[in-house]
Amino acid sequence: MKNVDQMKEILSANKRRELIPAFLSLIEMEWPSVLPFVKRQLQDSFSSEENTVSSTYFLLVGGEPAGLIQTSPKEYIQHRKDLFPCIGPLFVAQRFRGNGFGEKLLAKARFELGRKGFDSAYFTSDHIGFYEKYGCREIGLDLYENGRPVKVYTCGTFL
Repeated sequence: MKNVDQMKEILSANKRRELIPAFLSLIEMEWPSVLPFVKRQLQDSFSSEENTVSSTYFLLVGGEPAGLIQTSPKEYIQHRKDLFPCIGPLFVAQRFRGNGFGEKLLAKARFELGRKGFDSAYFTSDHIGFYEKYGCREIGLDLYENGRPVKVYTCGTFL
């Protein structure tokens, strides 16, 4: 395969709505438990003004759906309702992992939130050690809406 980094694109879902079915299908196959949240945030990003927090970004590699990241005004957790803005979910398809695409998607979300005037963002994850590599830090624990425990993180944004 050619240098995959040269073949990647990160695009706004608002500008490439025709890609939505392919990305939803990929998530349904590889990470079905998060599909309802992705759909909800997609709807929010389409009904929002250009300048708001809700956005979805698609990762294409060689024209093929490979991952996505979303930004939103809230996390779907039980206790920390004060966290704003939020990043997540971050998803890279299994066959594209190990190429630094998760880092690039995270950087895209951080840049876009920084461009919108935010200094920091929040997210939840159970991937211990991944986000810390990119300057994110754990700030506590919470429970997802379904009762599963999760770590809460924060990170700075970029300009």
